[in-house]
Amino acid sequence: MDPGDVEGRLRSALAAQQLVRLWRPRLDSHHLQGYVAGLGRRWVLLTVLGPGYEPDGWTAVRRKDVIRVRKAPASELVRRSLELRAMWPPPRPAQPVDLDSRRRLLATAAMAYPLVTIAPEKRWRDVVYIGRPRRITRDGLHLQQVGPDGVWDTEPTVHPLRHITAVQFGGAYENVLLLVAGPAPS
Repeated sequence: MDPGDVEGRLRSALAAQQLVRLWRPRLDSHHLQGYVAGLGRRWVLLTVLGPGYEPDGWTAVRRKDVIRVRKAPASELVRRSLELRAMWPPPRPAQPVDLDSRRRLLATAAMAYPLVTIAPEKRWRDVVYIGRPRRITRDGLHLQQVGPDGVWDTEPTVHPLRHITAVQFGGAYENVLLLVAGPAPS
């Protein structure tokens, strides 16, 4: 697809609050589905829907990885169901998220949400790390990770920024992990 066409479709979807599917085949064999909640110079922010078509947090992906954008099937049904449940329009993040750089995206998401999920898809397609960002340096993101059992790691792990291709926050899974784990250790 022509990069200009992708750009135009993203802008149109944002303006029209249109449910879309995004494809990033070099990184993910599946499409992403949601409402475009923001466009920055380098990142696209989607409001993601859970299995019951309820808002389930946000996913930011690199613009350069998106090669195809299409209106999602049943988008009118989903919109109507959100309207009937007083969930329309789709929510925006609690605070503005900077989509112009990876470093600022991570920093602003961490200011509004206690946990973020990062995906190093260039290295490992099906691996994510969830935790509390402690700091961002030249070495990378220092992430105090929480495991799927709700137990915090004792020390932050450093993840090179260049490997991070998707960032998620504010979703049900992160909220459940935080409920079980409690606040990150100091």
